Amino acid sequence: IHDDGMGGNGGGAAGTFQTPSLHLCNRLTASSYISSSSSSRRHHHRRLLWLSVFFWATMLKVLPEQWSDWYENNVDTSSDVPSIVGGVMAFASTLAISTFVQGKFLGVSTGSIRPIPSVLGVASVAAASLASHYASLQVAKHQNRVAAYDSTTTTTMQQQDDAFATGPRRGVGTTTATTTNFWSWHTVRICALGVLTFKVFGGRFWAIAPSSYTHLGSFARASLPATSNYATPTERFLIEDLGRKWGCHTCGGSRRRMMLSLFAPSKKSSVVRFHGDHMPPKAVAEQMNRLWWRRLMRRTVKYRFYPQCIHCSKQQG
Repeated sequence: IHDDGMGGNGGGAAGTFQTPSLHLCNRLTASSYISSSSSSRRHHHRRLLWLSVFFWATMLKVLPEQWSDWYENNVDTSSDVPSIVGGVMAFASTLAISTFVQGKFLGVSTGSIRPIPSVLGVASVAAASLASHYASLQVAKHQNRVAAYDSTTTTTMQQQDDAFATGPRRGVGTTTATTTNFWSWHTVRICALGVLTFKVFGGRFWAIAPSSYTHLGSFARASLPATSNYATPTERFLIEDLGRKWGCHTCGGSRRRMMLSLFAPSKKSSVVRFHGDHMPPKAVAEQMNRLWWRRLMRRTVKYRFYPQCIHCSKQQG
């Protein structure tokens, strides 16, 4: 039995021998669990799809008609790909910088005081949405897709916002442009729309922070109900399957698993590469159970098993 030093956070076994009957039992149990979890995920994705359709239909009714008219009259949709790629790269880069800054300079992780990672995540998504919007506009300008922009005129962000809000009747570079104001209502709308879209499509603001070894990781998705005991052979089999599908909840990486399968493809079924990580860890759960309000209400912490790779398990220990 593997023990990573966190008071029972292990629960895996390396190279465990299984009899044919036990292996068949594990396979049947895993197949039933996976089918039920896949069905629940399909229902969840279907709900997200309908929710996103409703969300965008509502937003299209709320947004000013001048925006859609301006877009139809001035934007050539045949060359949208560079603008979209630029916006996606700006969004992802901003979130990556936020994760680096939180871990390197602010000392924030998923194990920090609960509101802090979520608040920083909301701010990061808002900034990433604004950066994505600005980058896509710049790419569109250089691609000569927007008729309202003059390629020889350097415009401010407020003037670009005015072009969106007022349409072709008042283009960029005219003498009626207002004074530059970064915190315009259009900027607020972009940030709000980005935050709402991120949440509608299943984003988690706290997961933008770097992972903590003593708390739930940024890549945590699927899990199993657990007790304070070690994982059973059936639970280890299911955890290994969850690990192959969703990755480690702490690092989320699959490079080690890919290299292992390349160097030892015949031992793929016998080598356990994931362990069941108790969340919260037993040492942390015992501290939480000693809180006065939990003892008064007789509410104990419930455990769950999350897949964790061997490397992160050793680092955790």
